[in-house]
Formats: sequence, C-alpha cells, structure tokens
Amino acid sequence: MASIKIPGPDDKAVGFFSQFAEASAEYATQLGWTPEEIEQVNQAAQAFDAAQFAAQEARWAAMGLTSAKNNQRRETTELIRQLAQRALSNPASTPSILAALGIKPDVARANPVAVPTRLSAQPQVEGLCQLTWDANGNSYGTIYMIESRAPGESNFSMIGTCTKTRFIDPDAPAGETKFYRVRAQRAGKMTEASIEAGIYLNSAHHVARAA
Repeated sequence: MASIKIPGPDDKAVGFFSQFAEASAEYATQLGWTPEEIEQVNQAAQAFDAAQFAAQEARWAAMGLTSAKNNQRRETTELIRQLAQRALSNPASTPSILAALGIKPDVARANPVAVPTRLSAQPQVEGLCQLTWDANGNSYGTIYMIESRAPGESNFSMIGTCTKTRFIDPDAPAGETKFYRVRAQRAGKMTEASIEAGIYLNSAHHVARAA
C-alpha cells in the first residue's frame, strides 16, 4: 500500500511511533495539524511505549498487560494511519516531510496520477447518494477528493476524501439537485476534476453523466 508501513515487531513499532510523533510536532505547521492532534499522537506513542515496556518486563506472563499493549497498539496504529493519509493528501507534504514521518512511497506512487473517469451518482434511501467512478489506472492508495455544489453555486466544495472508487454522500435530500465531481491526488500532485455527475436533474428523474 502506498501510504505508511507500521513495523510488525513491537520493539520496532515503539521507535517508529516515536519518530512519527517527533516529526509530527516538527512539521505541524506545514501539515496543518492542530496542537491537540500533535498532543494526541504524542500521548498515544508514549502510552504504547509504556505498555510495551511493561509487557516486556513481565515477560509477557501477565495476559492483562499483553492485552492492554495490543489494544494500545491498535489505537495508536489507527491514529497514525489516519494522520498519514492526511499527510499524503496534503500538497504541503514534501518528500522530506513524508520521509521524516516514515512514509515511504513505492514505485506506484511515482507513476502519473490520472483524472478519474465514469463518475456516476445514484440517490439512495434516507437522503444518501452513492458515488462510483473508474480509477483510470491510478494505483491503490491514491487519494480521491470528492466535491459537490448546488445548482445556484458556481464553486465546488470538498465534501470528503477516500482511497476507494466509491463514496457515500450523507447529505443528498430527496428531490434536491446536486452536482458532483472527483479529483485524484498522489505524492502531492492533484489532477483536474472529473466530468460532473448530477442527481435529481429534473423534478421526476435522475440522470448521471459519465466520462
């Protein structure tokens, strides 16, 4: 996966989490991360370090400590993965910043990022809208930016990001026209927007335009 690889052994994970926390604090301004987020990842890394040390000292005899360590690792891993995805989708993330965070782009990330195609928007029940599109050759781990606008608006606004070729918009009231488009981003490079797709383009039917 072209994102971030968490080391398997716990002793190596301790060093990796510490590296990520230190780099997060150093590059917080460029990445747009809040002091609360920096403190959160720092505390999580320290908590795992303490849990790992305690488990080592007990030689894994205390199942409670091992369980606590494993739970803390899962929580820390999820937090760091989320921040890493944000770093990958942030144009301010230079190669040196990604390297400092421990994010090692693979060969696929070096390939040109392509505009997503065949965007389709399908209204669902309870005011949801399902968006799907074709990756157009983009590698796994590419970040997709989903944007929308209302009929009277001239500018699109981003409503979410994902790494899959599908997305659910939870704010698509039945009968209200809405337009969507998608961009792809990888290694700090973003594509032009896809061709738009719309829902409730007239009062009775839904028509979606695909690339």
